[in-house]
Amino acid sequence: RSGAGIDALDAVTLSDAFLRGELTPLQVVSHLLSRIDRLDPVLGAYIDVYRDQALRQAEEATAAHRAGRPLGP
Repeated sequence: RSGAGIDALDAVTLSDAFLRGELTPLQVVSHLLSRIDRLDPVLGAYIDVYRDQALRQAEEATAAHRAGRPLGP
């Protein structure tokens, strides 16, 4: 899957895509952080973005999925 439209997917669709191996949590978080970088200078919606923490947790979730131990339903 390309990055286009990831931000429009709901949690159930994302979870299904993770289970099918079509997307990873790391891909989704990276896409959303890029979107924040692109839009926040105009919108000013975020005070703090915990980029390192988000990427670390996404890497952990991706590894868990690959090991057959997804962190969520």
